Amino acid sequence: MLLAYNLLRFMMCQMAYSLNTVMPYQIGFKQASIFLVSQLQMLPAVAPGRYPEVLRYILDMAESFVLPERRERTYPRAVKKRPSRYATRPSRRRNSA
Repeated sequence: MLLAYNLLRFMMCQMAYSLNTVMPYQIGFKQASIFLVSQLQMLPAVAPGRYPEVLRYILDMAESFVLPERRERTYPRAVKKRPSRYATRPSRRRNSA
């Protein structure tokens, strides 16, 4: 399982580097893995002389798996106040009249 995962990640890196402007983490894993698995399953039926053509086709399809830019966070994170460990009494205020 680990070998198959590393092969997919290697191919995704090759796809990203073929585009020159894309980093490997910008390639969507799910769609790219579905495409790569389908292409690699058909590889035994392909004549050995056509392997470079198939690999070129895989690299040409790389642009369709690039993820869009992430949007900016609209709600910044905030640190919440910790509740007190001890019970507190409500304060009594006297009316000065």
